[in-house]
Amino acid sequence: MVVDGKAQDSDGKTDSSFSRPISLDPVTVAYLRRHLAMLRQERKEFGDSYQDHGKLFCHPDGRLIHPDTITRRFNRLVDRAGVPRIRLHDVRHTYATVTLDNGEDLKVVSDRLGHANMNVTAQIYTHRSVGRDRDAATRIADLIFGEDWHAPETPEEDEEAA
Repeated sequence: MVVDGKAQDSDGKTDSSFSRPISLDPVTVAYLRRHLAMLRQERKEFGDSYQDHGKLFCHPDGRLIHPDTITRRFNRLVDRAGVPRIRLHDVRHTYATVTLDNGEDLKVVSDRLGHANMNVTAQIYTHRSVGRDRDAATRIADLIFGEDWHAPETPEEDEEAA
């Protein structure tokens, strides 16, 4: 966190959000192992001058990275990817929304995000995605019109047929 341009060591998390196991996919595990090996090598190379703060991301000599530096790097990656810019924290919202949109169980997503109550996940950390309710709309139409219904032709299709 940054206050008046100075980094403050605060994570803003409750005690319940720590010490919970979550599964990682094999690709993430491989990259994490590679990153940890790099940290061990840097720690070895810098010896006693290595500033060990116990952080996963730091300068090669162990010095802490200013949070604004992380934000700038994230923004450059977002710009390079050509996707709309969001705040780094919004990655959590995106993760929750995309995961739920793809059929993952709300409880599983809530647990992975570290929420004590899945209502937090449902009400705050997810956002309606365009088309997410399309299957529900079709099922309701099947109930109302019968399963053999078809959409009426649009005025443009009527003109083309004439």
